[in-house]
Amino acid sequence: MNTYFRILLGEPKNRVLHLHQSTLNRLKTFAIAIHIPIALWATTGYVIAARIFEFEQKPALLVSGFCACLVYLIERLVLSSPKNAGVTAMRGLLGLVMAIIGASMVDLVIFEREVVLSLQRDAELELRADIDARLDAKEATIRALRADSDTARQAANCEANGTCGSGVRSVGPIYRELLAQADSLRDEYRQAENEFAQMEREGTAAIERLREQGVDTSKAGLLSRIEALHRYTLENRTALAAWAVFFLLILLLELMVVFVKMSSCETVDDLINQVRETVAAHKALAYKQAVTSPLAGAEELLSSQGY
Repeated sequence: MNTYFRILLGEPKNRVLHLHQSTLNRLKTFAIAIHIPIALWATTGYVIAARIFEFEQKPALLVSGFCACLVYLIERLVLSSPKNAGVTAMRGLLGLVMAIIGASMVDLVIFEREVVLSLQRDAELELRADIDARLDAKEATIRALRADSDTARQAANCEANGTCGSGVRSVGPIYRELLAQADSLRDEYRQAENEFAQMEREGTAAIERLREQGVDTSKAGLLSRIEALHRYTLENRTALAAWAVFFLLILLLELMVVFVKMSSCETVDDLINQVRETVAAHKALAYKQAVTSPLAGAEELLSSQGY
């Protein structure tokens, strides 16, 4: 297990053999902590590929492996970087983005039934709106035909009693033409009424078929699913609370390596390395001053002249 942790963190064997126990314990803690985001994103990557994008098993496993390797490199970068506010802020921002993505994708799987119900409702509302629009247009046509038929019939009656038209009370050719026109318009609006009733029956049947067959969620895009999920969670306080808790859990797991690194204390080996680096820097500075000083140049000139 210790060898596995050492290889995972990229520590050379000869260096680990000379470390104190406190440093070894810290390395073990880092190695354990780095498994959490790796396992999280390996699982999340597979779920996203298999359940959301409906990949086959092998491509889904490749996506899972890629996500795990990417997160591993990011966590190694965090561990090898110095402990400062900039690195912590950068990793925190990255963890926040990854948590949003991870929580949203996994929530689509956890709340899959709710997403399907929301998509079903949206499809039904869209279908009903389309049916209502066509029925309204047909109803307007019926009203216009009925008004035209009534106008033509009034004109025929007016021609028959001589109050308008030719001014002669008669049921002659003009009256019969006007009456035929009124009857034709009456037939048209009655036909339109029959078509309206047929459209109503077909619309009701279409809605019933949609409810029975359901929505084909495989054709729904990722953004449509996320929108349906967020709309459902905003309308349901319990679902919103569950999403918030799960999001917080994902965020904390994503930032586990940062928390462990920020809470770790300096060990004896850290102090020894600081002393060694300070001494090495002092020696380098002293050597630079000795080589670049005017006295060193004079001594080199005298030596070249044989003095």
